[in-house]
Amino acid sequence: MRDLESEGLLQHIHNRGVFVSRISSEEFLEMLSPTRLLLEKFALRKSSAKFTPTVVAELEKQIDLMSQGAKKKNIKVIHEADIKFHTITMETAATEQTLQLWKSVISRIRLEFYSVGPSPTLASQAPEHRKLLKTLLSGEVKKIDAALEWHIIGTIKDRLK
Repeated sequence: MRDLESEGLLQHIHNRGVFVSRISSEEFLEMLSPTRLLLEKFALRKSSAKFTPTVVAELEKQIDLMSQGAKKKNIKVIHEADIKFHTITMETAATEQTLQLWKSVISRIRLEFYSVGPSPTLASQAPEHRKLLKTLLSGEVKKIDAALEWHIIGTIKDRLK
């Protein structure tokens, strides 16, 4: 619990208890999400060659889990597969410094995923990630930037305002 507290995910209030930290919509939309976007763009823009058939197969497995979760209306399965998908892409493409920064941001974002809900619907998660994977593999920097921007910022913007 001390580790989670030091990461800012838990808050200890003397004589009251330990509580899950809250992130304002403003902080989530204007600071955390743009930071995540910057880190993922930096790591993924020129990384298509790093996505070996083994990595692609693992990413497709996560997309399949999203589909299964949607059929069962299981948000937890979808969120876990979503986080795993992005973790795999970042572990494959990012430098050590970028990966460490991303991990500190994504843990806070993950908290908010559960309160905001899936973006935009359960059924769209798998197709959205399949399209993102195809774009990442294309190696086309402008398309990768645009896809990441929509995926990270665009899908949540309207729901948070």
